[in-house]
Amino acid sequence: MHRDTQRRETRRLEALQSPKWDTNLVAEHSLTWLRRRKVVDDELPLREVVGGLLHRMVLDGEFTSAICEMLDVWKAWADNGGMRNTDLDVLQARQEIFAQACLLLSLVKDATGAHEGTLAMDLQECLRIWRVVRLG
Repeated sequence: MHRDTQRRETRRLEALQSPKWDTNLVAEHSLTWLRRRKVVDDELPLREVVGGLLHRMVLDGEFTSAICEMLDVWKAWADNGGMRNTDLDVLQARQEIFAQACLLLSLVKDATGAHEGTLAMDLQECLRIWRVVRLG
């Protein structure tokens, strides 16, 4: 029993100190995990799964709050330089919400990529077209 507890603590410490994964890699694993648990349809690609999540967010305020809270927790990990024990506890308690938030984040990240345009390029184009912008 003591050895099992020690192994769990060692594994937890290794998880907290492990290198960061790319958002897309985490999203791939999350999608696989959600499919195994039958939370999402096996046939749907990532974009359609995220479309369903966005639709659910529009209709279900509680679900939206849970996703937003998880995204805030994730942002805190980045701001703090990594996960802490309390962050890992939150993640373990709400794995499904984390996986769904990860899918949303991955699609947003992809949408800002070069093949669909980047925010900086869009802003430069706006500045080129409209030299002067007056507010109010």
